Amino acid sequence: MKKDKIQLQKTKEYEIRASYTDEVSELEKKNRILAKEIAAEGIVLLENDGVLPLHTDDIKIALYGNGARRTIYGGTGSGEVNSREQVNIEDGLIGQGAVITTKPWLNRYEEVWAKGKKRYIREGRAKLKKFSTELLAELIASEYQYPYGDEITDEDLKNSNTDACIYVISRQSGEGRDRTVAEGDYKLADVELANIRKCARGYLIWKADPIRTSGGNMGIQIRGYPRSHGLWRDGKG
Repeated sequence: MKKDKIQLQKTKEYEIRASYTDEVSELEKKNRILAKEIAAEGIVLLENDGVLPLHTDDIKIALYGNGARRTIYGGTGSGEVNSREQVNIEDGLIGQGAVITTKPWLNRYEEVWAKGKKRYIREGRAKLKKFSTELLAELIASEYQYPYGDEITDEDLKNSNTDACIYVISRQSGEGRDRTVAEGDYKLADVELANIRKCARGYLIWKADPIRTSGGNMGIQIRGYPRSHGLWRDGKG
């Protein structure tokens, strides 16, 4: 590691290392390995009837949910995470050899997400014409809320051509935006609940995968699983 690429500031209490280039340092490489280990240890398997671990080599997977592509990596305000690169759930599964068979559903979600994001930006810019510190604080805490996704159709199930399904749920939380015990937040939205029940009926192997962002866990309130399944939650058990 070259000294001219690293600024080292020492005091009696601490030292700060900051890189001023795009080069990946040895410290960053070590931290990536450590972060992966911590993330794996922080995942809690709530229930498993033997279907997990799921071997992904060449397996076809029906992937649904608002966190499948638009995976949330951090919270609002100081909980926001700006990393060098990010891997969403879809890309992670593909990277492990899985074949995702629900591209049409994911593409439909992407269209809805993009339209909503444009509307959010347009409305935010309109509000900023009357700038105030109170308004700025409100906008920081009012992150774009990801849509839940549309209903999974019988055609989606048929065209997925697989018995394995993963449904990913993401929620946003953080500074200025606490979680609430309400439908569509800590509890599932109606469309999510209907979709997960449909997946439970339509696939032999399925997994509901709630993804926690900073400061908030997900609740799953489903009863009577008719097929093989696994439930995950990261963070606290």
